[in-house]
Amino acid sequence: AAMAIENARLYENLKRQERATQRAERLASLGTLTAGLAHEIRNPLVSVKTFLQLLPERMNDTEFRTTFLEITTSEVERITRLLSQLLEFARPADPQIRPEDLAAIVEQMGLLARNEAAKRRIAVDWHAQEGMPKAAVDAEQIKQVLQNLLRNAIEATPEPWV
Repeated sequence: AAMAIENARLYENLKRQERATQRAERLASLGTLTAGLAHEIRNPLVSVKTFLQLLPERMNDTEFRTTFLEITTSEVERITRLLSQLLEFARPADPQIRPEDLAAIVEQMGLLARNEAAKRRIAVDWHAQEGMPKAAVDAEQIKQVLQNLLRNAIEATPEPWV
């Protein structure tokens, strides 16, 4: 009975350590992800800023105002989505297995990795097959795996001679 209790205690300690390790890995990836997100957020902000700077001199231009409203609304929604994804990524949770569009997840993570790769003059490219069925996965775990793979690939790729 004492051995069974000790084994149960050791098993619980092991599970706690695994969760702590997963959290540490997630936080490390979060740093890399944040750098990519900063770049992805800066792009729409530049668009919004440019339109805001041009607005006073083009206030009477109805077409400009319409375009301005459409683009700035779209860019703010894009920033909101990026921030929501960051928060979802950072939040540890039990696996949520459901049908997911893997091509969309790869696209999302590829865009985030592209900035880090560009700093090293490395191109990141991907192609999804049309009409792929959804797969039953935990999207956040797949994002974590892709983030780690992309980061490792970028770090392992020598910079091209230019």
